[in-house]
Amino acid sequence: MSGVNLLEWRRKKLSQRSVNILATGVLLLIFLVISTVISLDTLQKNLHELDTLYKLYQPLMTQLSDQIAQQQQGLQQLEQADRHRQQSEDIRDEMNSYRFFFQWLADHLPEYSWLTALTVGRTGWMITGQSLQLEEIEQFIHQLFSIEQVRALHLNDLKKEAWYYEFRVSFTLPAERGDNTKNGK
Repeated sequence: MSGVNLLEWRRKKLSQRSVNILATGVLLLIFLVISTVISLDTLQKNLHELDTLYKLYQPLMTQLSDQIAQQQQGLQQLEQADRHRQQSEDIRDEMNSYRFFFQWLADHLPEYSWLTALTVGRTGWMITGQSLQLEEIEQFIHQLFSIEQVRALHLNDLKKEAWYYEFRVSFTLPAERGDNTKNGK
């Protein structure tokens, strides 16, 4: 047999492989450390940038929230002003209705009649008065039906009474208020 020692060659080969594996492991470990350091550095830079942006945006966010609160308060004031305006318009329309009705009463009250009370309620007017002639009151009642502001009349109390030898008619006419916005009145 020949005198070749294969064991020595295998040991050298195994030793060379171990050195290659060890070198590769060390290189891989160095690469992992370097990439971790680079990643941490990049992450710290990003966190620093985010922190800087947060510090820059914080006053802007505070200012924006203050402006939003002021706008909401302004909107509430506008809504309140609109409600007041609507109430004022409603009162103005109601006053126009009263003015028209009172003017009509003054123009159409019979000659020998007078009012003793005129009260305004939520749903209409209570007209109380006296007259010397019943016919004039009847005509007056028919005329009341012709105006838009009066929706209904209730003839509760129309009575005759003698007073110091004079013939007087006392009358009380509850008149329900109608819608007077039809003709722009």
